Amino acid sequence: MIDITQLGALVLACVVLIAVPGPSVLFVVGRALSHGRDIAMLTAVGNAIGCYAAGVIVAVT
Repeated sequence: MIDITQLGALVLACVVLIAVPGPSVLFVVGRALSHGRDIAMLTAVGNAIGCYAAGVIVAVT
């Protein structure tokens, strides 16, 4: 059984992991700030395709 201190640490770790943006988000935001919305949208689509392709490759192998 999990005690209250472990539960508190788990909740804190989950909040931090959810609140901090990952490298993909930072990349898209950076492209949006430097190149505009259209390029940022293309970047997000390309990133999603790359993540999907990586997931498919991992699932197949």
